Amino acid sequence: MKKNNVYSLKTLLFPALLAICSPALSQGLPGTNDDGFSVDIRTPVSIAQYIPHYNKAKPGACYWVGSTYGPSLGQDVCGEVAWAYDETPDSLGCDPIPGNLTGKIALIRRGRCNFSLKVYRAQQAGAIAVIILNHFDSAADGPCISYSFGVQFTGMPGGDSAHAVKIPSVFLQRETGAQLSEALRNGEKVEVCFRLPRVQNAAIAYHYATPVSQVVELRDIYMEYTNRDTKAQSDIMAKVDITDPDGLVTTLTAPINQLDASQTARVWFPPYKPVKKIGKFIATFSNNKYTEPRDTLIRVFCHTPYTYATDNLTLEPGGVGPYDPSIDPPDWVIQNASLYMTGPNGGEATYASFGIANPDSVYVRNLDPFGNAIVALLYDADKNRDGVNDFANSFADLETNIVAIAYLFLDGTQPADSILHLPLQDFWDPTIFGAKLKPDHPYYLSLIYDGQMAGTGRFPKFSKTSDEFYVHNLATPLCIGQLFPNGWFNAEVITRLQLKGFSPHPVGTKVPLLDQSKVTIAPNPAHETARISIRLDAISPTVRVQVLDLTGRVVRTATQHHFQQGTFDFDVRDLPTGTYLVAIATAEGGFLGKMVVGQ
Repeated sequence: MKKNNVYSLKTLLFPALLAICSPALSQGLPGTNDDGFSVDIRTPVSIAQYIPHYNKAKPGACYWVGSTYGPSLGQDVCGEVAWAYDETPDSLGCDPIPGNLTGKIALIRRGRCNFSLKVYRAQQAGAIAVIILNHFDSAADGPCISYSFGVQFTGMPGGDSAHAVKIPSVFLQRETGAQLSEALRNGEKVEVCFRLPRVQNAAIAYHYATPVSQVVELRDIYMEYTNRDTKAQSDIMAKVDITDPDGLVTTLTAPINQLDASQTARVWFPPYKPVKKIGKFIATFSNNKYTEPRDTLIRVFCHTPYTYATDNLTLEPGGVGPYDPSIDPPDWVIQNASLYMTGPNGGEATYASFGIANPDSVYVRNLDPFGNAIVALLYDADKNRDGVNDFANSFADLETNIVAIAYLFLDGTQPADSILHLPLQDFWDPTIFGAKLKPDHPYYLSLIYDGQMAGTGRFPKFSKTSDEFYVHNLATPLCIGQLFPNGWFNAEVITRLQLKGFSPHPVGTKVPLLDQSKVTIAPNPAHETARISIRLDAISPTVRVQVLDLTGRVVRTATQHHFQQGTFDFDVRDLPTGTYLVAIATAEGGFLGKMVVGQ
């Protein structure tokens, strides 16, 4: 890649994309859970609202969950809502329903039998769709509580008669159910639509916040448009109005000459070069065919003095992390990251900023400090400069790409949900503060917690904001046993990269450095045994030696007390060939060096 060529994620960091006439987006897995529609309560006006799917809902808001059985939604479904009373009589829908539900959307309570049987009973009575309502399991349940976290990802499971279900169904939470029930009790006509999007997935910026010194031309501005009419459309015009911090508006347009019914086009707009001014930019995406409020999408990005961020700079309390530790192995590693693009002049990274919502519950007393550590790593995302993101399958793809590191050692005193600023040190030379950033280049700032040493099953909840939409599907990757390319649903982890000039109150100062001449690692490369010799000026109450792989995971550890001079021997025969870090903590200072394990 030429040095002066600004990255285009459209061509370099994206998988192959169809620019126009890709298949409609409702043809994924069986059932409705991945169909991306909204549940639109149209009447009565007093409860009218759009209810999003779980992965598009704001934290704390109600949402719908789909099914894993029955058909996907191929077109909008609208109808009057009616209770489905079975022959018991009850509204559980587990027994045959004697009433006539022809053309209606059936309302059924959760409980007693499986979801697919309820839907099948309503289908037999003529219903065109089904809404299943949640209830409270305990007094502590909130109005938008879901009965199972796992189902939010996978959808309502099938069971009896699942193979015979031919109509769509959704699961709504208790608060929404109470609104629908009250309206029906008052004799009001309740109308609901399952509405597939006509415009969606608009993107303009690579990250929410960009240092004003790093402003680049935005070349990957797009939205997805779907023809929901029964006939082909022509002369479609997509538009984005970009309002800068001074209120000046720039309009970009992109035509679609023709689009067949039920087809989706990804529309690319011309590039836009933002002015170098600190403040917010608001991009409003619209079109000339569909003009309801749901057909206008808003995206926001901003310029800051020194801060990169994928979060929206507004901390939402509570954090995000694994929700049910009982289902998670206690030695899982959690790692998430944010992708950042530098400008034509490059820069210098100085601090990693993030927060922990539950530091007191994660901290384990009397545990080795590395067991209580959050590690921040800065990766070069394109080490060989071939224009392709080196992240393909997991963070292991970036093991040799680390350029800077910082540690937060939890001690039970860190404030909850407070943004902490850790000074970054050069990964290969810890005497150097910060890291030089190449121009026009991608970097990942990553946070890691290794649960292996603590073994408690308790995990940190990283401070968060509400979800944002970005160009690249690996803009905010997450690994918790498996890879989630777009991170946590409905939240962005606060993982901010600060550039030179940022003046924080850092949560910790750099550990005094141990003179390099006082440590010997031999042999290096090591094949069977690595011997680490240390010579101190005075007795240190405790000396700890850690060997870490290039993801920050501790693979060897040893501690000696009342130590002044001696050796630490580590058997390395079972370690994979590669480069490792040796981290030493003494009363005189710390040491970070490299060790190679050979074949």
